Amino acid sequence: MSLLQKLVHHYIDNRDILDDVDRHFDIVQNRLKIEEEIRVIKAETEKKERELRKQIVALQAMCQHPITKYFPDAAGGSDSETCCEICDARWRGNRSKP
Repeated sequence: MSLLQKLVHHYIDNRDILDDVDRHFDIVQNRLKIEEEIRVIKAETEKKERELRKQIVALQAMCQHPITKYFPDAAGGSDSETCCEICDARWRGNRSKP
């Protein structure tokens, strides 16, 4: 029981009110525990994703990009892109190799 709950129990005699107070404290405490678990899971997931993305970059660095495809900017601007059809590495502009 939290200090605040103890104070409420000390100053209030009504059992129904105390039961409500306890129930609401439990709800808040459980919600906070769940939110902390979610935060931890998100952090672990982001860390794992960074590790996996590093592995993808390492694989892309080993590829010689023999088959690429050019995607011109439809508006004619400078947002064109070249993509390796094997490793999915991407570069700005029209380049057959990085």
